[in-house]
Amino acid sequence: MSVSFSVFAGDWMLHRLNNTILEATGLQPLVVLHGYNYGVTFLVGRELMPQAVQSMTGFPVYTLPEVEIRIPTDDWPFLYLRPNTVPYAYLTVLTLILVTSLVAVRQTFGADLLTSRRFDPVLFLMGAAFLLLETRMVTELGLLFGSTWIVNASVFAGVLVMVLLANGYVIRRAPSRIQLWYVPLVISLLAVWWLGAGTLNQFSLLTRGILGGLLFALPVFFAGVIVSTLLKRARDVPGALGSNILGSVVGGCLEYLSMYAGLRKMTLLAIALYLTAYLILARQAAQPEAAEAALPLKADA
Repeated sequence: MSVSFSVFAGDWMLHRLNNTILEATGLQPLVVLHGYNYGVTFLVGRELMPQAVQSMTGFPVYTLPEVEIRIPTDDWPFLYLRPNTVPYAYLTVLTLILVTSLVAVRQTFGADLLTSRRFDPVLFLMGAAFLLLETRMVTELGLLFGSTWIVNASVFAGVLVMVLLANGYVIRRAPSRIQLWYVPLVISLLAVWWLGAGTLNQFSLLTRGILGGLLFALPVFFAGVIVSTLLKRARDVPGALGSNILGSVVGGCLEYLSMYAGLRKMTLLAIALYLTAYLILARQAAQPEAAEAALPLKADA
């Protein structure tokens, strides 16, 4: 096997690639330093000898010592993330996104959106958790079927269909006790966390398509029923919707924690956000007077 790569980023990239190939093949790769565009070529074979390869290519050939460095996996696919550094460029862009979104949401839904009378913490947390779930869907189904525009478009179309079904369900049969829907939501998310692409990949294409689709469709539907019901009950629909949108932006920014914690832990973070939303909702139900006072007032016509 031959793998050519540019290691202009530094020696850490050279060692990361070396360790990745070693982990994948179980064989120590030979590194051919040809220097073209800062490139190297990794050769892997059971009968390859460094002296023979060097005499044939005319370039220096080495075997690298195994250096302690994180290698890409399905859970952490960040090949170009420099070790032991903080990506300040990402932090700068995310800060700009948060500030811009906050200004835009306040302009659209009212400058008093973040006040206790209008801000809806439950819908805010539901929006943040949903974006984390959607990220896991895109990455996991991309591993199962390939990260192509068709797969991504299918994922987003599936999300919209499940949200539409959830809205239709709420219109026809609105749940009386919305807290109960958190039980299947959390169970389905635990299934998403437990059953990764490696587990589903052992099945045929059709089977893993059905299982993968159901695995991610169920939590979207359950979350959609909860959000639709909360929006239907809201006294101030613009305030509730604005809180949910702002939460979605925050959830989109929280996705970048996967660069350190991995993608699977984003599912656990989504569960934590959903459970926090449940606790707030349960507290409001237990204290109806306080909940009534905290409910957003209906927007003026």
